[in-house]
Amino acid sequence: MNIVTDVILPLALAFIMFALGLGLTGEDFLRVARQPRDF
Repeated sequence: MNIVTDVILPLALAFIMFALGLGLTGEDFLRVARQPRDF
């Protein structure tokens, strides 16, 4: 189980975050800067 929590899980999370980031555009960041919102 140690290899899962030390290697596989962080790599999977990094891949998911990278894949989601590929869909962002400059306009997305400008919209957040112009209209910040709380959670």
